[in-house]
Amino acid sequence: MANRFPLILDTTDNNKIKELPSGDNLDLTGSGINAVEAITSSSTVTSKDIKITGYTTSERDALTPVRGQFIYNTSSDSFQGYAGSTWQSFQGINYTDLSVTTASASGNGSLSYNNNTGVFTFTPADTVAQSLSLVGNNLAISGGNTISLASLAGVNTFVALNDTPTTLSESANYFVKVNSAGDALELIQDPGYVTGLSFNEITSKPSTLAGYGIGDAQATLVSGTNIKTINGQSILGTGDIEVITSAGDPFSLSVGADDSTMRQITTGESVKFIGGSGISTSSDVEGSITITLTGGANTGDVNFSGTTIDSGDSSAITFTPAVLMNSDLTVENDLTVNNDINVKGSLNTVGSGTPEIFSDNEIELNAGTRIQATTGPFQMLAITTVQRDALTPANGDLIYNLTDNAFQGRANGSWTSLSGGGGSGDITRVNITAGTGLSGTQDTTTGDHTQTLSVDASQTQITAVGTIATGTWQATAIADGYISSAATWNAKIANVVDDTTPQLGGDLDVNGKTVKYQFNMTNDNTDHYVFTDPGSIWFPTSENDPTLYLRRGEQYLFNNTSGGHPFRIQTTTGTSGTPYNTGVTNNGGTDQVIFKVPMSAPATLYYQCTSHTNMNGTINIV
Repeated sequence: MANRFPLILDTTDNNKIKELPSGDNLDLTGSGINAVEAITSSSTVTSKDIKITGYTTSERDALTPVRGQFIYNTSSDSFQGYAGSTWQSFQGINYTDLSVTTASASGNGSLSYNNNTGVFTFTPADTVAQSLSLVGNNLAISGGNTISLASLAGVNTFVALNDTPTTLSESANYFVKVNSAGDALELIQDPGYVTGLSFNEITSKPSTLAGYGIGDAQATLVSGTNIKTINGQSILGTGDIEVITSAGDPFSLSVGADDSTMRQITTGESVKFIGGSGISTSSDVEGSITITLTGGANTGDVNFSGTTIDSGDSSAITFTPAVLMNSDLTVENDLTVNNDINVKGSLNTVGSGTPEIFSDNEIELNAGTRIQATTGPFQMLAITTVQRDALTPANGDLIYNLTDNAFQGRANGSWTSLSGGGGSGDITRVNITAGTGLSGTQDTTTGDHTQTLSVDASQTQITAVGTIATGTWQATAIADGYISSAATWNAKIANVVDDTTPQLGGDLDVNGKTVKYQFNMTNDNTDHYVFTDPGSIWFPTSENDPTLYLRRGEQYLFNNTSGGHPFRIQTTTGTSGTPYNTGVTNNGGTDQVIFKVPMSAPATLYYQCTSHTNMNGTINIV
């Protein structure tokens, strides 16, 4: 489907309805857009704030994600995005989420980090001194490791080594290393590296992780600040942590209910919250417990001993359900209503001063019958012509013009004076000229504009003059003798053409008659009535047994030229259905049937050929 532009009302162009022009903005201030499948932008999307859709982990895993998708995980209480082929958390960590443990000394020492637990593990260097001794043909290293002399290429015995002492006693407290030539082993007393040194013997040790060469190390750990403490004691260290009360007794935990029965919680036990009647409980992965009222449960009546309801920080108090006030409500400051105000009684203002209604936009007054001022006049806006021309008017606006001293209204794009007082709408002159057969011309410039016309008795075309009384012409009929030629009269009448755009200067009085519409009916064998109308209005093309929609108070002529197919209006279907005769002339006839639809006609009637079952249809009365 092609893209479409929304329709707008262009107030700058005679309130025309147009498509939103390209480059214009759609201002939805105070409104919103609901149930949008997707929003696509070719530029920047700017918002005061954006709320991300929340999913549980189960709901997230049921999605068909695409790279770049962004959600809020309510199970883990974190923002997550789909990158690569997995969901990754965007939630940062706090320094208090990190901890350090110390492992047994090993090798040259190390520092490792577990990105699943947030724990740093420090392994000190092994400070235990090791020794080397010759046992048979093997070099034995303290700790259980040995080196076979036979495995050393070209060396079978200790005496075959170069730069060796003549006796074993000379090698006490010496170390074995490769000589500078790289072709033999030698014994040295100073190997050039530290041996047998404990971690505590090291001086000028770094005090931060950054001192060990870790660039993203956290700040210095401070007890009570970024290190968790219990009773003022850091959780880092060794041994058990015992919580002591101010009285010097070990800390203990007990649970109880409203009946004051207490039970102490011992090691290995836990506390579980179980809902009662009308109450359910739930918890999340963080251990937060939610207590919910279910099944229409409520807290019952609330009675206040004082007269003031307030929040702890004097912020707004929200009432979710409807609030019923059984007494008067007095508001001492402004009253803000975001939706409609429904008043079943009168809206009264009390006190001194003139009440005012303000709006940033138009104010609409909607009444079922009329808007009426009952105890005083309705005063229009009184402004000068200059002030009027500075308005942004719309057709239908009414003002009082102080410059012209006249009521004026906006009609068809211009201001028009409505009545006297010196305005341009005041009639200042009436000049009536009598035509053929009339006399009594009067030219009036001031005062009452009453004009009197009389018939010239010398005119032979008229024999008698009637009067107009109560809207009815009561003149004597014109006889053929007063027309020079009947042929001429008939010729004039024949030249009268239909007026395709007739106009009435007032109401149309049909003198108790109705508007009559005609339907022409033929037949398709014994299967259908075939309907048309003279103007091809109801039926642009002929229709078989159509559903008819007739209006109460109007007259319909069914011109049945189908031959032996009686046309009858009924309240029930079938050839033996119950006839409906109210307002119907010649019901069941084979020529013309007239139906003047009464107000009492039922909503649904039927028409039926009383001789053939298939020739029938429905009549809906509207």
